Amino acid sequence: MWNCYDSVIQDLPRTNNSVEGWHHAFNAALGANHVSIWKFIRFLKKEQVLQEVRLEKRLSGESSPPRRKKYNDHDIKIKKIVENCSEIPAAQYLRGLSYNIQY
Repeated sequence: MWNCYDSVIQDLPRTNNSVEGWHHAFNAALGANHVSIWKFIRFLKKEQVLQEVRLEKRLSGESSPPRRKKYNDHDIKIKKIVENCSEIPAAQYLRGLSYNIQY
């Protein structure tokens, strides 16, 4: 069964939106559905350099791009609800979560 409890407790992402965003940008940057193998390899090399630069920036202490305030607020509320799950009835727990996942 799919569950985000551990992800919320550990402050990990609950979704794979960042991966989906990267995949969309990757496909858009290629510019075609069926590119030659050589164009694809050149593009992969450029993408590798870009990701290595991003990694080095993170290793040097540069922070991630800021998230929208509303998403941070939802994350805080969801974590508070999840941390108190044993203290509230299941129906209230689920209702509280549902209010915060209806972006």
